[in-house]
Amino acid sequence: MALLIETIEAKIKLAIPGADVRVFNPQNDGLHFSAQVISDQFLKCSKLTQHKMVKSALKEYFDSFELHAMRLETFTQEEWKTLNKRDLND
Repeated sequence: MALLIETIEAKIKLAIPGADVRVFNPQNDGLHFSAQVISDQFLKCSKLTQHKMVKSALKEYFDSFELHAMRLETFTQEEWKTLNKRDLND
């Protein structure tokens, strides 16, 4: 059974309360996803730790092969604001 974007978003938000989560299924196959997760819980965490936090929320889906691949982008609120300001000025 293919995973729904809403299911993935809910699992991440449960593990990282207050996170702003955007999940996409670029191949439209229900197996390969990408996600942007914005949270100040990532403050003082390395990118590796941030990604582990997100992937641990989805462990059951990776273990069962319902989720095959997840491209992650993680940001603090400040990083996200800075990134979006830069994009608007380009």
